[in-house]
Amino acid sequence: MAGDRLRVAKFIRTELFEETLQAFITKTPAVRERLKDFVAAKKRRPPGKFSNEHGLHRKLEGINECHLDADACLLYTDKDDTVTLLGVFSHDEITGKRAKSLAKKIRRAR
Repeated sequence: MAGDRLRVAKFIRTELFEETLQAFITKTPAVRERLKDFVAAKKRRPPGKFSNEHGLHRKLEGINECHLDADACLLYTDKDDTVTLLGVFSHDEITGKRAKSLAKKIRRAR
């Protein structure tokens, strides 16, 4: 039917995402393939779920995380059919002592 148009998400790749992704691809090339899987899952509307996907709390409230590898966490937002890729970080960067400075860096990147 004419009214049943396929909805597809728009993706925004922040500068911070590009920088952090390159560091992880250098260490773990499999991250690139997992990112392709993530984009395929999120492109469809409504979006599919991805491994270990969940929302964050405290300073990173409103941001989602999913695992591209054991210690490669993609941070992103998904709102109004726009997925904004914020960066790829280790667990320690997200939950450790550097989490507060990471939250500031991400707010600037958005």
